[in-house]
Amino acid sequence: MYSPSIPWTGDSVCAPCTRWTHIGAQNDTLIHLYLPLSGKVILMTTERRSQNELAQRIRSDATAGADGLIRMQGFIHHLADSNLLKRCGEELAEQFRHLSPTKILTAEVSGILASLPAGLELGIPVLIARKELPKTMQEPFFHESLHSRTKGRKMDLFILKECIGSYDRLLIIDDVLARGETTSALIRLADSAGAEVVGVGVLVEKVYEEGRERIRAGIPVHALCTITAIEDGEIRVAEGEQ
Repeated sequence: MYSPSIPWTGDSVCAPCTRWTHIGAQNDTLIHLYLPLSGKVILMTTERRSQNELAQRIRSDATAGADGLIRMQGFIHHLADSNLLKRCGEELAEQFRHLSPTKILTAEVSGILASLPAGLELGIPVLIARKELPKTMQEPFFHESLHSRTKGRKMDLFILKECIGSYDRLLIIDDVLARGETTSALIRLADSAGAEVVGVGVLVEKVYEEGRERIRAGIPVHALCTITAIEDGEIRVAEGEQ
């Protein structure tokens, strides 16, 4: 068991510290290794808050429509809570750090919100699959199509071939895992490039829509918040995430 010499819960590093790295996670605690100028190694911890915080925000601020869609406009999809999303992205990064991803792959627009802080935490680029081709994005590119439930129509995803290769180990990050259409399309894009998908991280998973079962076996999936059901308009969050 780690026994940190200095308890720490902030987001900044004290002035004498010049270098730090994360070395793992233990229960609800993230473990950090600090290398100050003195050369003395210091272990510090931060509490993993994002999972319960996200669940609380869903319980208090999210709503469910008759169409089964969960509306999180006040903290993710419209008015984005940047501090919450920063912590969520950092936690997803920790979950998959040991798999050594070389890029994060996501789809515009909502998937970007947690992908960027995760990319910063891991020190790797974020590759954003575009839904429409701007004039500045020209062939050759990889392309996949899917049905978007939220938009109610067919949707396309494009990534430039020059931005991905067989050498890549991709971590897919998205906002919601429901039926798995977007995640599956991103995996197919990775397959087209010969890249390896090492994991899938999402903010919210609606387990009753069985999207996880549609993801290729062997790819680890981690959700920060699990929704088990919507009953009479009430969003049911999994036990332990209250």
